[in-house]
Amino acid sequence: MRRPRRALICAAVCLAAAVSVVAVPRADARVHRFHHVWVFVMENHSLRQIIGNPNAPFLNRVARRYRVATRFYAVRHPSLPNYLAMISGSTQGCGSDSCRPGYGGATLVRQLSRHGLRWQGYFQGLPRRGYTGGDRGNYIRHHNPFVYFRSVTSHPRQVRHIRRLRAFPRSLSRPPALSYVVPNNAHNMHDSSIRTGDRWLAHWVPRVIRSPGYHHGGVIFIVWDEGHDDSSGCCLPGVHGGRVPLFIISRHAALRHHLRRPATTYSFLRTIETGFRIPHLGLALDARPLPPPL
Repeated sequence: MRRPRRALICAAVCLAAAVSVVAVPRADARVHRFHHVWVFVMENHSLRQIIGNPNAPFLNRVARRYRVATRFYAVRHPSLPNYLAMISGSTQGCGSDSCRPGYGGATLVRQLSRHGLRWQGYFQGLPRRGYTGGDRGNYIRHHNPFVYFRSVTSHPRQVRHIRRLRAFPRSLSRPPALSYVVPNNAHNMHDSSIRTGDRWLAHWVPRVIRSPGYHHGGVIFIVWDEGHDDSSGCCLPGVHGGRVPLFIISRHAALRHHLRRPATTYSFLRTIETGFRIPHLGLALDARPLPPPL
């Protein structure tokens, strides 16, 4: 009886493996594995304000050299719900910039930590490492989604991943899996001009491109939180934050190419999760990843 039992166990294991392979959506399977991801988040501009604008020469060079999504939609207005959705797959019921911190839901960075992957958030103007308080000068708390989740703020080791921008250059020699980089209001195009924000990106993004980590499975995303005077949307209920730019820089995407398939902030989150081979959060489960190559 021992041999048939072994054969039965083997068959069950093989069947389970086959089911797990089939369960992976084809779109997810085509996304390259990410080793390092950099996310630069800008503020309050629509696609039409950036593409073709002579005040954004760097971003338009990026559009000509790499990839830009031309039908990419933010979740809603104002800023904070979009930042929350970007790392959790949900607005957490927040509909303003004054929502109180303390959300208990899962986040992208919690997933990364559980899978042994490092992350860092770099915020220009942050008063000190691990700061979770309110606005200070040009630093705006609601542009820092990590401080709204207890899974970060209640764990000292996680809080230490919230860092000042001055630490960012040193990270490029040994980057974490995820680097989330946010300029302050003087450089993010919110209170500053498009040209000022473009120059800020022109200073930092090429430094990432020249780094060893970028050449080892690295992808750079430049994304905006919400559109300007635009409440258009697509794809999922509640998505009406306007059509915003999304630039994708990677060695696999080294060609001029416009992504015209409709996508949202949830698609963006799903793409990052897929690249790191981790589960999908919230409405990212119902979204399709951005099409390869990435």
